[in-house]
Amino acid sequence: MGLFSKKKEEQPVDNTPAAKKMIMENIMDPNKAVAYADNLLKGIPLCLGFGELDIDEANKIIAFLSGVVYAIDGSAKQLNDNAFLFATKENYLDGSLNEFLKNFK
Repeated sequence: MGLFSKKKEEQPVDNTPAAKKMIMENIMDPNKAVAYADNLLKGIPLCLGFGELDIDEANKIIAFLSGVVYAIDGSAKQLNDNAFLFATKENYLDGSLNEFLKNFK
């Protein structure tokens, strides 16, 4: 117990709009699901296309990423038959993802 403690390191603030950080990919390899989940945990939104995958593989990945998004208090939105947007609640705060959704349709 001392009078002085270690100074906490401040994390740099990333003011980049969420839509500019977004990863947009067509999934070809179902084994990359964990890598996509790691990106979500880092606060990077994902716009993923599932048209190249078998329906069962696509459903497994969508269910897995939906669970990740639920655990971090985010959302998964279906953009069309084969594409989904996965993002955290914080990703929507700057309005860039809402603008992306409006322009996507």
